[in-house]
Amino acid sequence: MTEEPNEVKDPRPDVRDKPMPTEDKVLLTVLGLVVVAVLVGLRWLLSGVFGLAVGASSGVGFRDAFIAAIAVSVLLIIMFTVVAGDGALGELTTMIIGFFVMVAFFTVSIALIL
Repeated sequence: MTEEPNEVKDPRPDVRDKPMPTEDKVLLTVLGLVVVAVLVGLRWLLSGVFGLAVGASSGVGFRDAFIAAIAVSVLLIIMFTVVAGDGALGELTTMIIGFFVMVAFFTVSIALIL
């Protein structure tokens, strides 16, 4: 009889066991700095040159954002219910919690962005 080995040798060694090469670390650092520079430049271009996204404007405000967030959340909950099919009544508590989480998220997002 032939004996089976206890350990099966992995044909591909695990790459996580090796440290990241220095060249890759330098490349990731430079890439991160380039991305940050592009984002800062884009912010400067949009706000200073084109006059968009100016931080001094009053914006939408939380009251108007709350009303818009309720409308968006109701539409999303209806869409989720239609897509879910026959499990809608059993998932009612999850949908109610999800509704309030979405209202809070969309209120803050709309008030901060717009």
